Amino acid sequence: MFFLDSDDKLTPDALQKMVQAAHEGEADVVLGKLASMDARHAPASMFKHSVEDADLIEDNVFNTLGPTKLIRRSLIESLGLRFPEDQITGEDQPFMAAVYLNARKISVLADQDYYLIRHRADGTNMTLGARGPGEHLRTAVRLSKTIEQYTEPGERRDALLRRPFAWTMKRVLDGRWLRLPREEQESLGEIFRSEIGHLYTEELRRRVPEETRWKLDLLAADNLEGLAATIEYFVENPDRQLMWREGAFQRKVPPSWRSSCRRRAARRRRPRCPRSSRTSG
Repeated sequence: MFFLDSDDKLTPDALQKMVQAAHEGEADVVLGKLASMDARHAPASMFKHSVEDADLIEDNVFNTLGPTKLIRRSLIESLGLRFPEDQITGEDQPFMAAVYLNARKISVLADQDYYLIRHRADGTNMTLGARGPGEHLRTAVRLSKTIEQYTEPGERRDALLRRPFAWTMKRVLDGRWLRLPREEQESLGEIFRSEIGHLYTEELRRRVPEETRWKLDLLAADNLEGLAATIEYFVENPDRQLMWREGAFQRKVPPSWRSSCRRRAARRRRPRCPRSSRTSG
C-alpha cells in the first residue's frame, strides 16, 4: 500500500523499484528518497544512503512519520490501523509509528529521488497550516502512547519518545500558549500529566533540549505561572539564550562576541572574555 498526496508525485519507475525492494528484501516498509519540487522542506536525514535493514534510531527513520512510504497491506490490516477521524493534522504520526514498531524489516532507498513533494498553489497544505497548542498536544499524546504500547521501558523507548517530547511539545509550549485562556492552559496541563506525564523519565528529560526541558519541567509540576514567565522571556528575547549551570542561570554569549572579545583581549594583553555571564535568579 502506498499513500500518495494529490499534489505530490512519484518519479518514473519509483513504485516498481520500491515493490521490487520489498519483495527481494522481505521488507514490510520501504522508504524512497523524498525531494522537493519547490521550496517545501523534504526530510533528508534518513536518506543519506540506502539501507536494506534500517534501524529506527540509528538510521534516523523515526524522523519521518509521514505516510508516503510503501507499506505491506497485511501489516496494516493485522494491526487494525486507521487514521483517527477526529484529527485533521498529525493523524499520520501514530499510524506510522505503529507500522514502524511492528515491521519485520524496514528498507531505505536513497539512490535516487522517488517521491516529490511541493507546496500547494493555494497554500492549503494542512501540514503547514496554523495549529494551536491543543492540536499539537493531541498529536504528542497519541504518538507517545503508541510508542509506549509497542516498546518496553528503557533506553530505546526514551530515544523514540524524544520525537513527541522534544519536537511536538516544543510547539505546544511556544508563544501561542500565552494566548490561551487560563482554563484551557489548566486543561491541557492536566491532559499532559495524566496521559503521558509518567513517560517523562529522567533519561528522556536529559534527551530534551534545555529550553523545552525547562518548560516541560514547569508543566509537569503544574507551575503555570513559572511556565508563562519562561515562555514570555524566550518570546521577547529570542537571541538572549539562557542555560542552567552550576546552580545559577547563565546567559549564552553569541560566538561572534566571544571571538571579538578574544581578539581585543589579545591585543590589550587582558584576560579573555568569559563564555557566559551570570544573571540573577
